[in-house]
Parts: sequence; C-alpha cells; structure tokens
Amino acid sequence: MEAVWVPLSIASVLTAGVALRLDMSQRPCWLLVYFCFFLALEMAAEHWLLPEGTLGMEIAWVCFGLTIPLTAASVLWRRYERRLAEADAEDAT
Repeated sequence: MEAVWVPLSIASVLTAGVALRLDMSQRPCWLLVYFCFFLALEMAAEHWLLPEGTLGMEIAWVCFGLTIPLTAASVLWRRYERRLAEADAEDAT
C-alpha cells in the first residue's frame, strides 16, 4: 500500500507548490498534467532508483501535511488578487 501513497503524496505536494508559484488556479487541466507528470516521475524513481522501503509512510504523512498549507495559501492568494482587482476597478470609476 505504501507503493501508492508515497508517490501520491509527493506528487500532490509538488503540484500544490507549482499551483502556488505559477498561479494556476484558473487552469485545472494543467494542474492535472503536472500531477500526472510528478506521479509518473516519482513512481519510476521508486521502481528503478530507490531501494525497497526507502520512503516510508512518514514521508507520505509529511507531504500530505505540507499540501494542505500550500493549497490554502494558493486559494487565499487568489482571493487577495481578486479583491485587489475589484478595488482597482472601483478606484478607476
């Protein structure tokens, strides 16, 4: 079961980081592409490069735990930008 959860967690934290850094909240299709790329890369690395049992469930818990604040920061940043744009539009009128 670890063989599935660890790559999923690492792919999710990397995708959340990309979403925050590149502001991809309006492009969910690209987020899915990034997630699939990171998942395939991680599964290939675990299969061919890392010894069996190198990454335990602790890594999955940490990565899933880091995904939550990154996702929250991305959502809050998007809200802040929207409010800033609305304030600028009101000032322009």
